[in-house]
Amino acid sequence: VGSGHRPECSPARVEREFFARGAEKLPEVRYEIDRDAASARIADLAALVAKLDGAGERDGDGEGDDPVGVWLRSTVESLIDGNRLLLAAGTTEFYRRSREIYGGARTRFLGDSARNIDLAEHLLARLDPRGGDLPRPAEPESERSIDAATLARQFREQGAPRWPGMTLTVELADVSARVLAGTTRVRVRSDARFAPWESLGLWAHEVETHALTAQNGGAQPLAPFLRSGGPRTTRTQEGLAVFSEMYAGGLASSRIERLARRVKLVEMAEEGADFIALYRHLREHGGEPREAYLDAQPAPHGDRKKSVNTQEPGEIAGVFGERRAALDAPAPAHGLRVEVGLARL
Repeated sequence: VGSGHRPECSPARVEREFFARGAEKLPEVRYEIDRDAASARIADLAALVAKLDGAGERDGDGEGDDPVGVWLRSTVESLIDGNRLLLAAGTTEFYRRSREIYGGARTRFLGDSARNIDLAEHLLARLDPRGGDLPRPAEPESERSIDAATLARQFREQGAPRWPGMTLTVELADVSARVLAGTTRVRVRSDARFAPWESLGLWAHEVETHALTAQNGGAQPLAPFLRSGGPRTTRTQEGLAVFSEMYAGGLASSRIERLARRVKLVEMAEEGADFIALYRHLREHGGEPREAYLDAQPAPHGDRKKSVNTQEPGEIAGVFGERRAALDAPAPAHGLRVEVGLARL
C-alpha cells in the first residue's frame, strides 16, 4: 500500500515536494486501495475458516486438539487480519489493528520482562561509545558507491547460477523504500545508492530470506499456501532476515543502530509524535535527510495516533528470538551448517 501508481502522487513526487517545502510540512499522501478485492478476500477466507471448523467437528476433534487444524486456522485468520489492516490504512483503526497484530514499542517479547523499547535503548547505549544522546555523524554519502542500476545487475547475476533455479525479476522502480521484495520481483528505487556492505545485507535479507521463503512455500505440491503465513509470521521472517544479514557479513553497527532507532520512533509515534517530529528527532541524532525521511514513515501524517505502523519493533525482537531458538536447538553432529535454497516437503 502506498500513495498509488499515478505520477502525481508517486513516492518520489511526495518526497520531492516535502524537501521543496523545506521539510517543514507534513507529506501529503493518498492511499489507493482496491477495497472490493480486499473485502472479497476477507469473505473467501472467512468461508474457509468456517469450513475448517466444520471439518474439525465432523472428525470429532475439539477446538485446539488437532495441531494441523489449529495451524491452518491461525494462518487463514492471519491473512484476514492482513486484509483488514489494508482496508484501515490512513485511519485510527489501522493503529489499533497494527498493535493487535504486531504489538508496539512497549510490548514484552519472548515471554521476558523486557519490552521492545528496553532492548532498543540498551542497543543504542551500547553502540554509542560516547554515551548519552550526543548526535552521531551521518554516514558519508561517498561510502554509498553502488547506484541502483548496479545493485539490480548484481542481484540478477547472483540469482542466475542458482540450482535449483529461482524466479527472480529485478527492476528499477519508484517505490517508497530503497528496496522492496515480493515473491518473484525485487524493486530497487531508481535514485537510491548503497554501500558495499548494504548490498550483501540486502541480498541476504530481501532475496535469500523473504523471496526464497515465499518461493519455497509456493513450490510445495501439497501445500502451496505456505508461500505466505500472513502478518503473524512477520516477526519470525524479519528476525531471520536480519540474522541472515549478520551471517552474510552485511550487518554493520550503523544498521543495528538504525533498527533500534526505529523502535524509539514507533514509541514516539504512539505517544502522539507526527512525521515532522520524528524527522527532526532523526536529524538531531545525526541522520542524513534522506534516511531520516524514510525512517520517519511509521509515524502518522495527520491526527494523533492516526495510522501509526507498529511493525518495526518486532524486527529486533525477532532477531533475538531466532538466536534463542538456535541456541536452544540440539547441536548438529558436524557443526553449524546454514543452507539457503529450495526444498520440497
